[in-house]
Amino acid sequence: MCELEDRTIEVWAYNLETVLAEKLETVVSRNVTNTRMRDFYDIYILQKLYGEQLQKQVLWTALVATAKKRGTLDLIEAEDIREIFDEIESSPVMETLWKTYQKNYSYAADISWHTIMKSICALYGSILENMYDA
Repeated sequence: MCELEDRTIEVWAYNLETVLAEKLETVVSRNVTNTRMRDFYDIYILQKLYGEQLQKQVLWTALVATAKKRGTLDLIEAEDIREIFDEIESSPVMETLWKTYQKNYSYAADISWHTIMKSICALYGSILENMYDA
């Protein structure tokens, strides 16, 4: 290892649960106005790669904290959250945005819009299920 300076630099990083919480909050709060398809992909791939390692209680706490900070707690805790996800999934505009994203990013080419949304719904459902089991 090459040492260039005689000092320590601290690097701050978000944990996985906080990253997912921020992206989930964005998906829910922006609903069909969200044009950031990368958020959808990130939730899908992070859950696929690290889903077993996720600490659901930490994720829920991070999601609530993010929503409080952004003033969207009512959406995150809504009883009709499934309707929000259904609206996003059934939106032709959102599906078109996803198809454009797929064309621009080959790593997303084989992942359907419905697979993405199924993954997001499953993650959210597992968080809520964990909360009720606790």
